[in-house]
Amino acid sequence: MAPGDTARRGLDADRGPARAWLFGVARNVLSTHWRRMERQRPGGRSEGVPFRDDPWEAVDERLDAAAVAPRLRELLGGLPPEERELLLLVAWEQLTPGEAAAVVGIPAGTARSRLHRARHRMRAEAPLNLTGDLA
Repeated sequence: MAPGDTARRGLDADRGPARAWLFGVARNVLSTHWRRMERQRPGGRSEGVPFRDDPWEAVDERLDAAAVAPRLRELLGGLPPEERELLLLVAWEQLTPGEAAAVVGIPAGTARSRLHRARHRMRAEAPLNLTGDLA
């Protein structure tokens, strides 16, 4: 008997379409995979603690990011270049406003003012479903 023959014998056309059966097979494969990952995790699974590495959260985050990315690019493109540069240095490169000021060669107070204006413009124009802090 070839691998998969047992699973194929589980298909019963009287119980519904093949598509539903395939989703059931996929669900079982994923469940088995997640259980295996739980067992391989250092320390194993704690009683009552749900699987913490659920990949669906990451999928949702990627989908959300992909949905707002074009609007974010448009908003960033609409900022004056000096404000955009500071915002990206702080939000993307994780620099402090003082560090970003040193990078572009301006006083820290000027950088904070420009950063404040950039954040204000982005928040005022951002779509309602865009969540999170703009640095």
